[in-house]
Amino acid sequence: MSNEGEFCFGERRKTKDYFGILSFGIFIIVVGVILISNPNLFSELGTWVERMADQGNVVRPPDGLIFSGVVFFGLLGVSDFIKVALRLGVDSSRRKALSDIHSGIALVGFAYFLYLYGNDVISWQLTLAFEIVVIGLLVISYSALRLLLRY
Repeated sequence: MSNEGEFCFGERRKTKDYFGILSFGIFIIVVGVILISNPNLFSELGTWVERMADQGNVVRPPDGLIFSGVVFFGLLGVSDFIKVALRLGVDSSRRKALSDIHSGIALVGFAYFLYLYGNDVISWQLTLAFEIVVIGLLVISYSALRLLLRY
């Protein structure tokens, strides 16, 4: 059984990845910050889902939900950049640092597009399209950098 796992996922790491625990802790803190900044988050979410079910189409979420999304993605993106600095300073895992950089860019980009949507600068369709393009560009960038730098 272990041979199948090694074949699919690679050889098991010999060292512990403390950054996984750090990431989970940051995630819990971000969720706490979101709940503190928007105590009505779950009721707004429920009301929004009910409105969509009643109307039978996609409707704009309440501003509080949009704000919570901006803060959520923004804080997680910034935390990825902090993890890059820590990872390069402590762990020197350039491959994971490269991954964290790309995920940080994606998350901050999502926050920015949600911010634009929340301020009625772009539509939800354009927000989604921009996010998809960013993901595609980052996948290409990550692959090219891994190939060029041999990470």
